[in-house]
Amino acid sequence: MLHASYDPALVVLSIAVAVFASYTSLDLASRIDATGGRGRTAWLVGAAVALGGGIWSMHFIAMLAFSLGMPIAYGVDLTIASLAAAIAVVGIGLYAVHRWPKRLGALLAAGAFTGSVKIKKKAQYRAAIAATATCGSATSPTKTVKAKKKKTKK
Repeated sequence: MLHASYDPALVVLSIAVAVFASYTSLDLASRIDATGGRGRTAWLVGAAVALGGGIWSMHFIAMLAFSLGMPIAYGVDLTIASLAAAIAVVGIGLYAVHRWPKRLGALLAAGAFTGSVKIKKKAQYRAAIAATATCGSATSPTKTVKAKKKKTKK
């Protein structure tokens, strides 16, 4: 049986990252309407990177805070893919809010899309689980991902 534990310092850091990323992204997003053209796109991308990257970082730090007492490694390709998914989904949501600012439907749709468990959270979670390699196996709610052993030449 595995013994699970959390690192309280990393849990607090995860919360701090979430708060800082939220503040930063809201500040950047407030500047989107003040500019036009490429400036507007730059502020939108900056806000998406701040919020999407902040959400991803918060979750990743929280995953690092959790320990099962066995070594765990993360695959770089899928870890970066989970970051890109978070930034893209947030960017689409921010675009919709700023494209149609006076429409309640646009606000509700953008909020539902950005916060959707089926899109961002599931994609990010699956990519993070797939990127995880342990000495044994990592279990997700739907399947078990076996760690791959490196073959050595003799």
